Amino acid sequence: MCRCKGIWLTRYKEAAKHEWPFRTLINAGARISIGTDTPVVEANPYYTIYKAITRRDIDGTAYSPDTDDEALTLPEVLKGYTIGAAYNQHFEDKVGTLEPGKYADICVVDKNLFAIPAVDIKDCSARCTVFEGRIVYEA
Repeated sequence: MCRCKGIWLTRYKEAAKHEWPFRTLINAGARISIGTDTPVVEANPYYTIYKAITRRDIDGTAYSPDTDDEALTLPEVLKGYTIGAAYNQHFEDKVGTLEPGKYADICVVDKNLFAIPAVDIKDCSARCTVFEGRIVYEA
C-alpha cells in the first residue's frame, strides 16, 4: 500500500522523479491511497486530483518534465480516493464503494470531472456531501 500525497511533488521537485513513481507503482501491482493531509497540504481535494493527473502545481509549473509518464489517470485517482483510502484504513467493508450494507458517503461535484480538461479540475467544488446516508453539506 502506497499512500500518495501531491505535496511531495511540490516541495521536493528533483526528488519527485525518483520518490513518487506513481505509474510505476500501479504497474507493479501496488494499491494506492490518495488523500489530502491538511494542514500539511491544502484541504481542497480537487487540487490533489489535478496534481496527480497533470504532475503540475496549481500555477501550471511542471514538477519534473521528464516524469510526466508517471502521472495517473482520473479513474486511478478516484479509485485511490475511494477504494484505496478505505483499504488503507481497513474500512473497505464500510466505505469506498456504493453497495448495499455500506455507508452512503458521496460527494456531488459541480462539474463532470470526466467531461472537462484536466486543467479545469482544480477549479471544481462540492455541491453536496452525503455522509452515512445523510446530507451534511449543500452549496
